[in-house]
Amino acid sequence: MGGDDLDDGFDLVTVVENFDDDEADQSGDNDQNQKKRKKTADNDKPEEAVFDGATGQWVTASEVLAINKKKRRKQDRNKRSAKFQKKQENLKQQLADGSKGAATVVQQFLNDAFSDSLTKSELDQITLTEDDFIQITKPESDSSKDKDDDDNDKNNDSANTDTTTPPTTTAQLPLADYINDIMRDAEDGLTPCKRTGSPRLVIVCQSAIRAVEVCKLLTTTMQVGKIGKLFGKHKQQSQQAYFLNNNRFSCAVGTPSRIGKLVADGSLKLSHCSRCVFDALYQDSKQRTLFEQPDVKRDLLILLREHLVPNHVKKSKMKMAIY
Repeated sequence: MGGDDLDDGFDLVTVVENFDDDEADQSGDNDQNQKKRKKTADNDKPEEAVFDGATGQWVTASEVLAINKKKRRKQDRNKRSAKFQKKQENLKQQLADGSKGAATVVQQFLNDAFSDSLTKSELDQITLTEDDFIQITKPESDSSKDKDDDDNDKNNDSANTDTTTPPTTTAQLPLADYINDIMRDAEDGLTPCKRTGSPRLVIVCQSAIRAVEVCKLLTTTMQVGKIGKLFGKHKQQSQQAYFLNNNRFSCAVGTPSRIGKLVADGSLKLSHCSRCVFDALYQDSKQRTLFEQPDVKRDLLILLREHLVPNHVKKSKMKMAIY
């Protein structure tokens, strides 16, 4: 009687199979959900903590690994910093050690940069000696003598007493005193040349910021008149070339890149330049000097190789100096 109410196309076996499939899918979903919940619970389970005597706190194993990793990074930074500081101190000591140290340092930089690309004869053309640099010394000071009654003893004490002091480092001299010292023996001193664009003194700085500082020092402490400002962020190269071609001045301050470009285009003439000063002991915000900042060092070495050393230091009366 109940069977008569069923449709002719009704299949009881198919209904049962579909029901079993739905139950299987639900059980599979439940198993996956249980695994996810278990995994989440395992992740949320607190790690076993250990006591860190250095910090006085309880920390987990992962925190200990992170702390140790941070310590190793700090140690590596300190090692690199100490190595860099030692190298920098050695460099400054050599540069401050008068003409001998300066010649050694600059020559080493030139050899490292060009030994693979230049022939022996070309390297000989940029070989520097102590005579190519200026030695700065303190003036002689009066030595104390023993006040003895015997005149002969006085003479002996005076003869045995060294009346000179060792060479001073250039960093101990103010810029004005330093320039006056190195220009004392220079031909024509700081008298402007009759030719335009021909300074008597060129100061090479590592950046435009430092060049501005040097220009201010020169104008406030010395009477140098016009200054050739040969660096970026001040004027374009074309404007600086126009200035050089239409003005006579005794001093120029600039960066290696801009000085090299102006020498190359003929605007800056160094045939009458008797002194070229490298502002090498000044440090930037990262404690790098003129010879340590990569881009500036590259431009400086190119300037030395292509213009200063072969064309002026070796062929004219130009001498170099380290400040």
